Amino acid sequence: MLLKFLDHLRLFQPSSQLLDCRKLELDLSSNSISAESNAFPAAASPDPDRPEPQTMSRTRILRNPIVFVFGFLWISCFLILTISILRLPDIPIGPYAATKTSRKASQNDKLPIGKFGEMTLEMLPEDLPFTVFLPSERAFARDLRLRWKDSLSPEKMNDTYAIISRVLGFSTVPRSIASDSVPIGKELSYDSISGFTLWLSKEEDGAVMVNGVRSERVDVRRKASVVHVMDGVVMDAEFQQAVQTEEEED
Repeated sequence: MLLKFLDHLRLFQPSSQLLDCRKLELDLSSNSISAESNAFPAAASPDPDRPEPQTMSRTRILRNPIVFVFGFLWISCFLILTISILRLPDIPIGPYAATKTSRKASQNDKLPIGKFGEMTLEMLPEDLPFTVFLPSERAFARDLRLRWKDSLSPEKMNDTYAIISRVLGFSTVPRSIASDSVPIGKELSYDSISGFTLWLSKEEDGAVMVNGVRSERVDVRRKASVVHVMDGVVMDAEFQQAVQTEEEED
């Protein structure tokens, strides 16, 4: 009987070892699951009262095209308005609002242009624009030998008007030409009312040159005309030769 019992024990020994192995595997698998649960805890449920992060609100704004376009337009308008305000010139307010240029021009208009200059301008219509390169009083006396004390006498009045009318034809252009419209270092050509070609240029100091004659004052306003007072007489070679001949005879 004892021998049979031992034989039965030998038959059951492998099955018990197999059970032990399976038990060990179950223990290892349960330990790994518990380790994973500890390493990755379960996510907490979202709190409805807790505010959303700022990154989420920015993402929502960027995803909304209407809000994005409105913000872009608002920023652009603000920048344009700021740049425009910074570029505005300082404009004085009140009775002293005239600029330096306008004050200088008004003072220049009040300066006298001489008796012969006034006689020359009286020959032009007042309501039409002309540009007159008018000789100064000194140029009338030096180059044309016209002096108001004797040239305006009854005996010489006709000759004086004849000379002035010739000068007017050479030095007058039937349009308004301000000194600002003449470029520096570039020559422009215009035809006078007598058909004489005038070559205009401007120097660095703002003086106007006409056929080699330099201006003393520019942009003098007389009614609708612009007057440039010249330190000389603008005339053709034939008239200049006639004037020089009269001087040699005298």
